[in-house]
Formats: sequence, C-alpha cells, structure tokens
Amino acid sequence: MEYNIKGFTLLVDDQDIHLIDADKLIVNRRLMFARQGRYAVHALIMGVKPGSDKRVIAVNGNLLDCRRSNLTLVQRETRQECIERLRARHQREIEQAREKAQTLTRLPSDFPEWGVLKIQCWKQLHSSLIRQLNRKTPNLAKLRSVTEDLSELSSWNTERCAKFLNHS
Repeated sequence: MEYNIKGFTLLVDDQDIHLIDADKLIVNRRLMFARQGRYAVHALIMGVKPGSDKRVIAVNGNLLDCRRSNLTLVQRETRQECIERLRARHQREIEQAREKAQTLTRLPSDFPEWGVLKIQCWKQLHSSLIRQLNRKTPNLAKLRSVTEDLSELSSWNTERCAKFLNHS
C-alpha cells in the first residue's frame, strides 16, 4: 500500500495497513522517516516499543519503505555499524559515478557536426553535470541521470532534443 504524505510516498505491506492511521501520518523531513503520532512507522510495523534495545534499519536505506522485506531488527550497537556501512557504500557509489561523469566533461569529438538543438541539450546537461561534480556531496541519482543522458546524447534525434529542452 502506498500513502502519499505531502509529496512523500510511504510504502507499507498490505498485511500491515491495519497498523496505519493515514490521518496521523507525518514525515520527519530532516531524518526522512514517517511518524504516526509519537511512533516511527518502521518501529510500529516491526513491533519495537520505545525504550527497547532493538532498532529498525532499512535494508535499502529508505525508512519511508516500510515493507517488512526492507526492514531489519538489530541491537542498538549494531545499528550504528549498519549506518556506517550504508554511508560507506553510498560514498563508493558517488565516487564511481564521479569517475564515470569525469569522462563526459570534455567536448565530444563529433560536437561540430551536431545541430543547434543537440548543442543546446549538451550545454544544459554539461552545466548540470559540472554543478553536481562541484558539490561536496552530489545527488547520486541526479549525477547518474545526467551522466547517462550525456553519454547517450549523440544518438538523440531532433524530437528527443526538443522534448528535453521543453521539459528543462
């Protein structure tokens, strides 16, 4: 089941919808998890009471994905280790994405043969790529998306370029 909470999507298994009161759901935007009143939804689903030595972690790192297959119970000490492992993995993924993106910062060899639309697309994508690369912590999804678009740009037709420029 999906709950839309002011632009955020909370995922819950159908078997757990009886635990959820949609009118009381809010999202903690700083820590990115859903609450129902005083209780974190991920803890509520896993049956963790406040003050317990158990903690809930999200396997995919997204505490708005409260499907049981994504939630794991751990001891309080283990939670920090899991968080550090997830952060390290995320950092490695950012570094890999940066390396791939760096190859696209120069003008393509066939650039002079491109039409005006494709060159405009390249300028916008290139500018976005440089902004992400210059950030201390780039948005991984954005970095991957821009990198993919730039790497495929030479095969874009006029229609695809026009569509991109109209949506950006």
